[in-house]
Amino acid sequence: MPRSARITIYVLSVWLCGVGSRSVGAAEEFPFYHENVMGTSLELRVQAESAEAARWAEQRVLREIDRLSAIFSGYDPASEFSRWQANAPGGVQVSPELFEVLQASDHWRARSGGAFDPRVEALTRLWSACAQQDRTPTADELAEAKALMSRDAWRLDPVDRTAQRLSECPLSLNAIAKGYIVERACDVALEQGRGVRGLLLNVGGDLRVCGETARTIGLAPPRGDSETAEPWTYLEVRERSVATSGDAQRGLRIQGRWYSHIFDPRSGQPAAQTISATVVARRGADADALATICNVLSVEESLRLVDALPDVACLLVTSDGRVARSQAWRLYEKERPRPLPLALADDQKSPAPGTKGDEGASKAPPPPRGSVA
Repeated sequence: MPRSARITIYVLSVWLCGVGSRSVGAAEEFPFYHENVMGTSLELRVQAESAEAARWAEQRVLREIDRLSAIFSGYDPASEFSRWQANAPGGVQVSPELFEVLQASDHWRARSGGAFDPRVEALTRLWSACAQQDRTPTADELAEAKALMSRDAWRLDPVDRTAQRLSECPLSLNAIAKGYIVERACDVALEQGRGVRGLLLNVGGDLRVCGETARTIGLAPPRGDSETAEPWTYLEVRERSVATSGDAQRGLRIQGRWYSHIFDPRSGQPAAQTISATVVARRGADADALATICNVLSVEESLRLVDALPDVACLLVTSDGRVARSQAWRLYEKERPRPLPLALADDQKSPAPGTKGDEGASKAPPPPRGSVA
């Protein structure tokens, strides 16, 4: 499931046994780093009673990521999702994991009023093809893609756990599956104990903190060099998933103008109003999907949606430098953001007027640097 790193997160604090936190016994932290995991880099920090227990957790995490990638990858033609897309004119029984993510996709498409939609892959392919010709899509091309997207994508039967493809519109689960995978990988490493107290797993900016851990995370500025920039705000999370989406590291350059790689399924246009959305949620799939949704919706719509959800918070940055927080963000924010150090809406980076949304970036600084996508 290769994707460019979506966020850069600076993991600044240590485990609960660290300074200012209660002790959790003899456990200590063991860091691990891997490249080319789901097409990106992986940072894992294990709080364990021994190096052996930490290595056991590392292997459990990597095996679970491999197993779930073989289900969800849209790039591997042999994955379950790819095979289902290609060969499911009738209802076929799918794995519990694929069925769960398809159900979650239906939920967020309905809850967001269509701002989240796996059928957006049709727009991604169209805009990518046009970008190679250094042009934007024509009105006729956009109308054709939107007509293809207007057909129902699938029908699910929870009794038999079957999924039936209903159209030939290309689909993508990229905006929800990685958060799901990261959470499940953490779960399997903790479920059998083995002296593992807690985990922090960061795969391309989809991050999960679980177990006996609390982390202070610094978010890099939405634009600029996220590898070297100092954090501009901090949040503390425990037993939560964090996802950020925006246009900092992925997009299309057409005739000198930068366009987000996040598209509004309703208009067919790239997201442009929000350049970075960071979401904290209990579930990884929810954080992942909502980070995209908050790029597509207006700031007001995003805040209204997030404020209506339990245990969810968001921080939004707009192209003109405005910062907006949901009501629950204060529960996680360690300090107020400092002024952003650069103009966010410069001519080279800002998308075309009249479009909405974007994808943001946060990162992991030294010591242990890890990001993935």
